[in-house]
Amino acid sequence: MSTLPQEIIIEEILKRLPVESLVKLQVVCKLWNSLLHDPCFTRSHFQQSISQKPENDYLIINDHKYGGGRCPNVLSILSRNNFSETCIDKVPYSASESSNNDINLIGSINGLVCLNCFSNYRRRFMIWNPMIHRSKKILLPKYYGRALQNCVCGFGWDSITNDYKVMIKPGDSVEVALYSCKTDCWSYKPVDCDVSWSKYDIFQFPQFPSVVVKGIPYWKYYDGTKIVNFDVTTNRFRSLVNNNTDPMGPYYNLVNIYDALARIMYSNFTNMLLYVDLYDENRGVWSKMYEIKNVVTRSIKTLMCFKYGGETVYADRENVNCYDPKSDEIKVLVDCKKEYTQGFSYTPSLLSLDGMSSTSLWI
Repeated sequence: MSTLPQEIIIEEILKRLPVESLVKLQVVCKLWNSLLHDPCFTRSHFQQSISQKPENDYLIINDHKYGGGRCPNVLSILSRNNFSETCIDKVPYSASESSNNDINLIGSINGLVCLNCFSNYRRRFMIWNPMIHRSKKILLPKYYGRALQNCVCGFGWDSITNDYKVMIKPGDSVEVALYSCKTDCWSYKPVDCDVSWSKYDIFQFPQFPSVVVKGIPYWKYYDGTKIVNFDVTTNRFRSLVNNNTDPMGPYYNLVNIYDALARIMYSNFTNMLLYVDLYDENRGVWSKMYEIKNVVTRSIKTLMCFKYGGETVYADRENVNCYDPKSDEIKVLVDCKKEYTQGFSYTPSLLSLDGMSSTSLWI
């Protein structure tokens, strides 16, 4: 009985398998287990997977349960193939901590997830790959470790240098703190931007980005008048050019569709008509993709999209639903026992960063 050479198995078979299958196969033998920690294999596998149309599409969701700050956060992955939800990890929550203790998603890029914990006026970060259960804590300098409740945080990827970065802009500070995973250290740079900011503009931003597209985090003002991103390649804040004649109102959400920036606009809070527009960055214009009629939602914060399929996930008064623009159908995902407050497109990968170790989630 002939067997395939090991090189053929690795190059032609294992590299083409989805991440979920490889994670299960790591118990077959020591060699296959070592592949999950081999940077050459994991990079090659990732390049292979993104070069093909993904068979599945995912969202990673942070579920802030009802009942106040002492209730646990649960991070889950939602699959587009069968619209099933899988709890991938429960983030520890200490009952002894004060009620303002909170864990948030900062962003998701190439299978790596950035988490933020704010507790007792202290902020901490972690980059985590939930598929292989490995994480890296990011320690803040003492000055930035406290009194950072009112600050903008972001997670980005410099595709040129393949460097993942965490950025913080505290309060009305004139500098941005940047953490580089490659150098494993923080640097401080003056705020470089084409945005006409006053020192109070920071309070017009949400703390966390609305969406991450191609490694770049995006925010919008609470009143909807501005959309700003942070380019981690140039370390520069930038406002979007908007050449449309109709001004942007406050009632829209930023989402990632087909790995491009899009927005979901709505007419009112009672009998909603949702418009989905795609942004052309070169021309600086929004073009209409489709609309969803007669949607009654509880909270627009729940609106998000599967990156490759374009399905829109939202909550109405009874259920969490998914709208498929191709079939013009709405499917019920789960009931309203949970309140989805954060969600990002998620691409499973085996990627690991220097300094990552087996996950031990913290408070």
